[in-house]
Amino acid sequence: MRNKNYDREPVLDEPFMLALPSGHPLAARKRAVQENDLDGEAFVAPGSPEPSARRQFLESCARSGFAPHIRHEAADLSTAIELVAAGLGMALVQQSVARRYLDEIVLKPVRFYGERLQISGVRSMQADARLDSMFDC
Repeated sequence: MRNKNYDREPVLDEPFMLALPSGHPLAARKRAVQENDLDGEAFVAPGSPEPSARRQFLESCARSGFAPHIRHEAADLSTAIELVAAGLGMALVQQSVARRYLDEIVLKPVRFYGERLQISGVRSMQADARLDSMFDC
């Protein structure tokens, strides 16, 4: 996206993944996890301070025809992953962040949740002498 004042450059665009406790029966399956496999399963849902994330999660589940059993809520990703690793449910997590927990959890792709993590760098198109001097421009 460009306008006369700012330039935005995409840096990261990745899907959310289903994080499962390593001992969960779905974690060992070779075939993809289907939506009907998740009906009634214990989930760690997004909590405050992102109420829109929880709403998007529940709407995606409903559109896909299943109802998660929300046992816990986590306001941040690290807490959600720790709850999954402890065997207290499954959660949708950002693929890149969850990779460091692969000894404790299993990541599976999901089709029902279309949201993606998108991060962009933004820079001003206006010259700034202070920044130019910092970077020898």
